[in-house]
Amino acid sequence: MYDKNVKEETRIPFDRINKFGSIFCMVIKNLDAKRYEYNFYDGGRIVTDPYAKVICGHSKWGTCDEVLRGGFLIDSYDWEEDVL
Repeated sequence: MYDKNVKEETRIPFDRINKFGSIFCMVIKNLDAKRYEYNFYDGGRIVTDPYAKVICGHSKWGTCDEVLRGGFLIDSYDWEEDVL
């Protein structure tokens, strides 16, 4: 996890109980998704999530950060009182 406000990285290990086949998953409660980006580590190799809904690190046209990061899609659409 990369905290954009303080330019700090935090590693959160996956628990094997959250592994389904070759897929790991995790829930982080009370996360301010606008503030964070993420990647995975496979051993010492940094891996950008191939299923990420947002890719960060190329926000300035023609440039690319050394490592791209996954981001969180913030859905703020106003449904105007519609319900399912």
